[in-house]
Amino acid sequence: MSHSRDSKQLQIWTDRLREFRSSEQTVREFCESLGISQATYYYWKRRLSSPSAKTRQAKQRNVSSHGSAAPRRSFLPVLVKSVEPTLQWLSIELPTCEMVDCSCS
Repeated sequence: MSHSRDSKQLQIWTDRLREFRSSEQTVREFCESLGISQATYYYWKRRLSSPSAKTRQAKQRNVSSHGSAAPRRSFLPVLVKSVEPTLQWLSIELPTCEMVDCSCS
């Protein structure tokens, strides 16, 4: 697969996995709606959750947004300006489709 085609597939599947997480469908229902096999879904889920895929995606985002590879950041501070008093957990979805859960207490 060529680099640009691979990049397009990575983006398509990143979007699809994000769409699945926000849907209330089962994997089977989601795959049927797209006309794909469950094996294909799990292949891409595994591929995009691997450390090498996350590194590759981050590099592609940095190159596309800056024109050249930007320095990699290992931590980016997040400031939450207001939190509901009853909120116990805050979930943050990263561009790599990972979820980070933080305690608000």
